[in-house]
Amino acid sequence: MIDNGRSDQKAVCESKQVSEQKLLVETNGKQSIRHRNIKTVYFLPAGDYWQVYNDQLSMTSQSGIRRTSIGIDKSRAIVEAESELVQLKTEKEQKARDLNDVKKDRHGHKVVWNDWKKKERVARDKINKLTDEIERIREEAEAAENVTFDTSDLEDEVNKTQIEYDRLKGEEEELTKAVDDLLPGIQAIQAQIDEVVTRNEKVMEDLNEAEDKLSTHLQGQQQRARNIEKRKKKVEMAVKECQQQLEQTQGKESKMQDTLRKARILTVRQRNVDENRKRRVQRDENGEEDVELVDEELYTEEEINSLDPIIVAKDPEYYVKKMRELKRRIESERKSKRMTESDPEVALEKYMRAKKALDTKMFQIEKIENNRTMLQNDIIVRKKRWRDFRSKLHHVSFVYIQFDFDFDIDNTLIPSRRSHCPNDESYL
Repeated sequence: MIDNGRSDQKAVCESKQVSEQKLLVETNGKQSIRHRNIKTVYFLPAGDYWQVYNDQLSMTSQSGIRRTSIGIDKSRAIVEAESELVQLKTEKEQKARDLNDVKKDRHGHKVVWNDWKKKERVARDKINKLTDEIERIREEAEAAENVTFDTSDLEDEVNKTQIEYDRLKGEEEELTKAVDDLLPGIQAIQAQIDEVVTRNEKVMEDLNEAEDKLSTHLQGQQQRARNIEKRKKKVEMAVKECQQQLEQTQGKESKMQDTLRKARILTVRQRNVDENRKRRVQRDENGEEDVELVDEELYTEEEINSLDPIIVAKDPEYYVKKMRELKRRIESERKSKRMTESDPEVALEKYMRAKKALDTKMFQIEKIENNRTMLQNDIIVRKKRWRDFRSKLHHVSFVYIQFDFDFDIDNTLIPSRRSHCPNDESYL
């Protein structure tokens, strides 16, 4: 096993963490195995293993059909590279700021240099102009030597020009000396200018920072203004919704009052109907005929206002469902009976009239039913008495007249007369 499988160069541990704690060594960013003979470290449970190549950890997985190389652990190198990248970005930003400062200094020096160059160019143009004038005058003087005419005027002009030239030359020397004398002051002024430029740049930076802060503040203020405008709109919408809700509540309250009034009117009418029913029952029981009935349609405002709503134990949702079911049944009944009336008041009046007519008919039917029952009982009693009477006359030996009673289709009692002899068998 040592020769073929190289078991002396392999190690087995319980887990990856245990193998790294016992065998992995890290020194100055370099990784190695604690024992030099061990080249491969296996760990449970899947049989994966890790090795060290070029001072870097490399892992291999045995989970699939083929072995999968996980690669070298570069996490620490990546972290260091990211840190170095951040440092390089910081240095780049610092160098960019330094470059901007140098560009600003160069621009300031260039402005000063351009000013001095402009002054020098003006002075040189002036000197060249005077030099040309002198050369022209000299040429004219040389040309005038060969002329025999009077040149006193020209000589005077030349003298004046020479004097002017000497004066300008002296002024130039004085200006040069004055410039040399003023050069230290100019340098001091240039230093002051540089200092002022530096302060101005600092002030400009502060102004830019202040402008940024001001723009941020203005943006925040605009955002707050937008938020305030949105909240105002929300408040207006809420006020409008509250107004609509108030109007709906007022409408519902008015509808509730109307419904309450109708319910009270129905309660008063139903109470009158119940009172009339009791009076009719009492009249039938006592046999009275002149019983005063209450007008079912009559009610007063005092009676309506004196009624209070009934406090029920069930939830309003129960009655809402019940009302929906009742409305559904009413609609179904209306469709089945082809009722076209849609006004509740008119429908209620029709219903009360129909109910009153129905109660009257029912009272008449009850009265007729009672009369029929009384007549049936009377017929039964009369037949019984007649049978008793016939049984007593059974042995009488004279001719008698037999009265029988028949009933027609309308149950009307009709007597019939027949003569019998005592010995007639039809008597029996």
